[in-house]
Amino acid sequence: MAEYSTETQPPGLAPPDVSDWTEVRTGSVCCEHVCWYLPTSTAGGPALGAHAHDGEHLGLLHPAPPVLATAGGFGAPVSHRGHLDVPVTGPAGIWRLRPDGTDQSWLPAKELPEEGLFTWCGNQLGLLYTSATHHPRTLRAYDPTTLSHLPYWDIDLGPSPLPLTDIRGGVFTPNRRLLLVAGGPEGVNTLACFDLVQNPRHHRRPLSARCSGARLLPEITGEITGLAIRPVWIGDTYAPVHILSTAGFPAHSFRVPDPDNL
Repeated sequence: MAEYSTETQPPGLAPPDVSDWTEVRTGSVCCEHVCWYLPTSTAGGPALGAHAHDGEHLGLLHPAPPVLATAGGFGAPVSHRGHLDVPVTGPAGIWRLRPDGTDQSWLPAKELPEEGLFTWCGNQLGLLYTSATHHPRTLRAYDPTTLSHLPYWDIDLGPSPLPLTDIRGGVFTPNRRLLLVAGGPEGVNTLACFDLVQNPRHHRRPLSARCSGARLLPEITGEITGLAIRPVWIGDTYAPVHILSTAGFPAHSFRVPDPDNL
């Protein structure tokens, strides 16, 4: 099996305080080559819509053979070595393609240890991770080339101070933290931050994820459809965390007081 790193956050980094993250929605947007790829429905079936940061529609990307014609339930894609990895819930797997729609491939998940996987995915430690949609307890690790489940590299997900009842997106940060967004039982969306920490030697897995904070997202209406970290300036404010919802564009962009600590 390939060697994977167990390195977590660099020493000396305090957990970010997500309660201090504030939305920035005024001022001109300065960002280069930022494009959102979001699931959409068309007369020809499910596809990805490409949008500029302000929401301008740039085109559609359609699944092509060998991607299954019946594949549905697309999640927000993540970038992986020059490709987009699009999580698919039915049947579970990854639709992989270049941002221009070429070089498509279909990677079916070979083992599913629980239901509700592949509504989101993220790249970390050289692996691809996902979790169950409802009340997740574990991040499931997959080989990004074969999509074989690697149970030894699963990451136990610690409790959050706010319930994560319906996961709608996730992203790993540069300092190997995990941000998850979820719908709550009262219809209010939630953002939670987890730190990857090393387990004791006697533990069955090398890593676990410890929640360092969570906050409600009353400013975001509609179902969340995407979560990303992008280098975007709005006016003179740097806003690296972005959340999209079915309410449309622009994205909900958040200022982070100490972005180097993400």
